[in-house]
Amino acid sequence: MRKYLVAAGCFFFSLSSALSAEPCFRKLGAKSSFGSDAQVKLVQELARRPCDVLGFSFKSGTRETLILADLREGELRRTASAGGSVSWTSWSGFTRAELLALDPANGFELRGFVASGGKAKMPAAGQAILDLAERLKLPSAMVAPW
Repeated sequence: MRKYLVAAGCFFFSLSSALSAEPCFRKLGAKSSFGSDAQVKLVQELARRPCDVLGFSFKSGTRETLILADLREGELRRTASAGGSVSWTSWSGFTRAELLALDPANGFELRGFVASGGKAKMPAAGQAILDLAERLKLPSAMVAPW
């Protein structure tokens, strides 16, 4: 199985029109403020739909963020890019019910938390996230081997 990391890049907001056609993915564009509480609320909104794989992208200042989740596998990842530097966080091993029960004021308090920094390496993306990236026709620079 291919192992790729859906990574942030300078192409977040030059994505094709396929984004708007994908009911489980939203391209939000520029947001003056879109903290973890708002991110949790949107993930929960999408998770209440018949979406097993979902995501959204947004830009705040110079920071571009992409969030993708596979609810069947309990995998969520947030990748952000600003000024050429990339950071990421990932959660795994949670259920849809646990995600829906989150208090947005507390952010993504889920199991399996791993973050960039130090020697931590982001786990390879699961096949469902890779399939979503392919369906969205994400530019090849956003899908890099890990």
